[in-house]
Amino acid sequence: MNPTNREIHIPVTKVLASVSDIDLNFIHDLDNNEPYVASLQQTNQVKESINFDFSSSDLSSEQRQKMQTFLSSYRDIFATNLSELGFTNRYKHRIETFRDARPVKMGFYNQSPHMHKETERHLVEMKKNNIIKESTSEYHSPVILVKKKTAPGQPQQYRFCVDFKKLNLQTKSSFFPIPRLENVFDTLGEVQPQILSCLDLHSGFWQVEMDDETRHKSAFITRNGVYEFLRMPFGLKNAPISFQQLMSNVLHGLNWQFVLVYVDDILVFNRSFEEHLSHLEQVFTRLRDANLTLKPSKCVFAAKQVKYLGHISKEGIEVDPEKTKAISTFPVPTRQKTGSLIFGNVQLLSTFC
Repeated sequence: MNPTNREIHIPVTKVLASVSDIDLNFIHDLDNNEPYVASLQQTNQVKESINFDFSSSDLSSEQRQKMQTFLSSYRDIFATNLSELGFTNRYKHRIETFRDARPVKMGFYNQSPHMHKETERHLVEMKKNNIIKESTSEYHSPVILVKKKTAPGQPQQYRFCVDFKKLNLQTKSSFFPIPRLENVFDTLGEVQPQILSCLDLHSGFWQVEMDDETRHKSAFITRNGVYEFLRMPFGLKNAPISFQQLMSNVLHGLNWQFVLVYVDDILVFNRSFEEHLSHLEQVFTRLRDANLTLKPSKCVFAAKQVKYLGHISKEGIEVDPEKTKAISTFPVPTRQKTGSLIFGNVQLLSTFC
């Protein structure tokens, strides 16, 4: 195209244009640059690859490579930190209180300077990742930090919890069937699986949205102010029921066939590697569709034995050795309350006998 009123002579060797491939994701309407911005954001948020641990498996080198490639193709369903956490639209948790219930108003618990700094660190991280927001709610439940099990030599870590005890007393009970242990064990005993994968959802409850109308009841008080949860917190009366209902919906048709779901713990079990890979893909597709994410460091893939409501291996179902050790090393009880505690644990373990 010549925009002037005179002739233009172009040398034979002059390059007029070049052709190259373009990313279709970057084609956008000049009047609407949202797709372009979204594409730039995706480009800037490339997730790091994950080296999955297969130390509990007895896979061949070829099978390990195949499993690693398969898991890497589902990198988007793994969250290594809160910024990658999933957020499902399949369920909203409501806090239904009795009609005559009054707002819970408690003061914050006193903390040492060190624990206060730890609380502040959690608040900053949760607010940054849209787990909580500042609130003007009349409900004030106090915060408690619970020690996590930490490996020797590692710095002590804490779980951020809210003492919802008083709120839970005002909350109506909801109902949905939680799997019975005997049904779980019967299913595994019938199949006699040779290969198992145990999937752990990353901060599973925080992947569920709180209902807009009732989330103000989840508010908690700290020295820094009042906040409320945007995601379902651990400790609410009906939270496990809500999560079981969500997962039963997400894995409908797969559960009890080659998948077992106990709240936020998922077990996939099969008799062959190829079948296991196929069924894992079905589970991963469901999780992806529901925008739920797993914690890779807590997942065990293609193992011959796993811990799932006990100790499960291809030889059968056994008691977790840590549970029996806790009882065998327990001091001789001198009070009725202590004796009742031991008796309760023994009754639970008798399920395996």
